[in-house]
Amino acid sequence: MSIALIILIHLGCLLLSYLIGSIPHGVIITYLVKKIDIRREGSHNSGGTNVARVLGAKYGIITILLDAFKIVIPFWLANIFLPLIPGFASYVPNLLYMMMIVSCIGHCWPLYCKFQGGKAVSTFLGCIMATNYVLLIIGAIIFFIILKLTKQVSAASIVTSMTMLTLSLLFLGLGIPFIGVWPGLSYSIIYPVALLVGTVLIIFRHTMNIHRITDGKESKIRWM
Repeated sequence: MSIALIILIHLGCLLLSYLIGSIPHGVIITYLVKKIDIRREGSHNSGGTNVARVLGAKYGIITILLDAFKIVIPFWLANIFLPLIPGFASYVPNLLYMMMIVSCIGHCWPLYCKFQGGKAVSTFLGCIMATNYVLLIIGAIIFFIILKLTKQVSAASIVTSMTMLTLSLLFLGLGIPFIGVWPGLSYSIIYPVALLVGTVLIIFRHTMNIHRITDGKESKIRWM
């Protein structure tokens, strides 16, 4: 396989990942349900938390799941079909994790919404769902414990993402990297790197929330 074709496949997959990651489910759902622009309501964010704040928990959960699956579905389709391309199988593992990162970036800065998107929490969930069921279970437990204690989705999201990153490094460092990895996937340092990018995105997108948390002014959910 020529270098040009390899580069073309990589660019095509990454572009498609960005475009899919840019799909603004929160904007679409709130418009269909209430004919409003979620970016002008509540916290002015298009993510699932703000949708729950404006429309209720049911629609917030739907938004979160749809945003998560815009990572899961392309990831697994690529995992199934890319290895079928003659001579391309060895490039697939790293490309898959690159696609995850680009999808998260698309969610935060979507092309379709003037680059005003969510805070990467749902897409980080999608990264875990698509790759590791043990981390998914542990992450869900940690998230809901922190959420129950603080009633703050921002705090629960930040703590959970940092914990998932730490555990992924721990699994790799202990030489037991295949704990919880879905069948058919490989595990290398690129996986913790992908989770690192996701964690940095979450922290960066929650900068104002972190300031409010430290000042004791962060809003708490009412729908739990």
